[in-house]
Amino acid sequence: MGYKIETYSLAELNRISTPGKVVPALFWVIPVGQWDSYELEKLWHHFTRRESICNELGLMLVKNTDRWDTHPDSRQTSDLSDLTGRLSDLLPSGISTIYDDEYLSPKEKKNQILILSGSYPQPGWGVLISLKNHYDIERVLENAIDPKVYTIFNDASNSFKTWNSFKREKPVKGDVEVLKKKKQYCVELHKVLESLWEEHSAKHLNNFYFEILKKIIKEGSFREISEEINTLLENADDKFILSLLLLKASQDIPEEELNSTLIRFITQHNSKTNNLFKSESNEQIKKVASLLLKLNEEERPKEMFVTWSQNIYNNRINELINNVQDLKTKFQLLIGELELTIEHFESSYDSELTEWQNNVEEKRLKFHKTLQEVLKSHLEFSPSFLLNLERQTRLHKTPSKAVSWDPPRMVGWKILTEGIQIANFDVTTFLKEMIPEFSSQINKDSINEDTLINGSLFTDYVHYISKFDINVSPRNATKKLLEKLLRSGEIKTILNKYHTSEISNETHAQMVERLLVEFGWPVEKFSIKNKLADCIIENEGGITINKSLTGNDIRIICENYCKDLADTLSSITGYSATELSDLVITRFPEYKSQNRGWNHDISNLTIGSAIFILSALLNEAMPDKKEASFNLIYSLNGLRSKFNDLSHDPPIGETSHLVEGLLALLKYTNELIFEMPWHFYPVQRNGHQPTVLTGDAWSHSHKQNRQLSIILWNNDNNAESMLVWNPSKVNPVIPDAKLIIRP
Repeated sequence: MGYKIETYSLAELNRISTPGKVVPALFWVIPVGQWDSYELEKLWHHFTRRESICNELGLMLVKNTDRWDTHPDSRQTSDLSDLTGRLSDLLPSGISTIYDDEYLSPKEKKNQILILSGSYPQPGWGVLISLKNHYDIERVLENAIDPKVYTIFNDASNSFKTWNSFKREKPVKGDVEVLKKKKQYCVELHKVLESLWEEHSAKHLNNFYFEILKKIIKEGSFREISEEINTLLENADDKFILSLLLLKASQDIPEEELNSTLIRFITQHNSKTNNLFKSESNEQIKKVASLLLKLNEEERPKEMFVTWSQNIYNNRINELINNVQDLKTKFQLLIGELELTIEHFESSYDSELTEWQNNVEEKRLKFHKTLQEVLKSHLEFSPSFLLNLERQTRLHKTPSKAVSWDPPRMVGWKILTEGIQIANFDVTTFLKEMIPEFSSQINKDSINEDTLINGSLFTDYVHYISKFDINVSPRNATKKLLEKLLRSGEIKTILNKYHTSEISNETHAQMVERLLVEFGWPVEKFSIKNKLADCIIENEGGITINKSLTGNDIRIICENYCKDLADTLSSITGYSATELSDLVITRFPEYKSQNRGWNHDISNLTIGSAIFILSALLNEAMPDKKEASFNLIYSLNGLRSKFNDLSHDPPIGETSHLVEGLLALLKYTNELIFEMPWHFYPVQRNGHQPTVLTGDAWSHSHKQNRQLSIILWNNDNNAESMLVWNPSKVNPVIPDAKLIIRP
């Protein structure tokens, strides 16, 4: 099955995750990264046209299939970057830094798919797979899916399609409206014919009735009596209408005057100057003359106009009146037939509508009954399905990785699915020892300590710990829990399934760390404790390098420092992402961008690329501080050379020669922007317009974390973390916080 989405984003995934929004499926598939159009279309057909597990139980989410190159012989790679997803778009901002777009190795990046549970966002993770061919996924899925789910999901899928099919077959009442409009025209025409018939006894007919007839007939469609209507209009041609006008004019104008005036129009009229019409004041004569001049010379009377008109009138009136009589009779019949047809259609429509509504409601109830079975099955099978999927990719040597948007939930479900049981009592006992306030804060009536925890309850406990102590990340909170709750033998049994290397010499804590990595929660790339200020140690008046940090550690810290500085400077300029990219390229044509956008360039910033970007930003944002800008770039360039001399990832290594460059960065940062922005983690919100946020924060400019309070004049920002700059230089309370958001 296939489904076209508007955009690859968290918002779109959340929109379609509402039960019943899309076809019930055991799993969703999103193509991510590099794809050529030929391979992408083959995968699409695998879900939409071929009989397969993917077609029966899966749903492929795609965007803008009209742009795919569908030529069967074409294997040329097209730029489908905006037609496939990116991990950074599909994951929350706090998680996408762990799983970036280079998550798999370069050889494995092509033809990747992200498989999610159809119960998204449960159970908290998906599986990123690099396909060699489309049949790989069939073999993997066949062994990963519990046989019990086939009937449940097929029944729900079929009932969903049946329900939607019935919704599209709603009876249409449009034909009745057409008939009503036609009946209205018939009634109006019949009235005109009645007027003509009533005037038959008068001396002459009025020509405007025929004009009304022509207008109504032009707007309506009367195939049933088209022959009679055409006959009537043929008899009432321009000659006949002219005769009516002349006879009418002869009643008001003396015949001699009428004749002489019309003869003058015939002999002297000039279509270019139209002088006769301009000079003639009698509108009745102008109207007669206008129609007279339209006739051919053979048909046009030269004199004796009234006599000519009377002859035309006498020759046609009887036949024309017979036409009127025939039409009157037929219109009466047609009006009656239309009335009966309309009554029948409306009665049938009401009956069909009632029947359709009953059918739709029956199909809807049937679908929602099967949907409940699907939702239950998702709770029961989704974690085991995803875990089995990972196992099968390992067995088939298919490159894959677990990608989680709620890592604690993923870990909890995987432990449970691996067969390890953790009693709720064990967790609450540990929390009472670790956090004395826990006993008074929990709702004892809502927690049954005799039950076993699942992934959802596990993630609740993890986030409770990390919220209680902001210096404990969710990953460290998870480690603490697992170190307390799992036995080494249980961990070893799980790790053996991942075919890991020998673990006999590892400590219990090291085994827990490896377990998290194997489950798909890698080590955090950058700890908030690793600040630029931490690289320097002041001791008894002397300044030395922090020996606990390797050269590679310090390089990473400097790169993150450059990212914060670049974000701060770009916020000062107020430029868009495109304008910022153009600014750097214009100033430094030699700068090699990957052409994947400003966010990608900053997220993957190195010291080398930072020199180009920061030089351009400093020149634009702070043109009055050229000396400090030059000194900062000079210091950064010196550090780059020293980092290149260090091995990429040494044990500890000699780093003392980096001190001078790091001190220079801190010094010139102070001259340029006073201090680096703060990474702020709000834990408390008070008030409304303004809202006061309070929480812990850290900055590259300071060794110590700080408790900050900032004032926001709107409360629509619910981010877990913020980058806050303090141009007012007031701490620890920031009344005029400048939130820095990367364009």
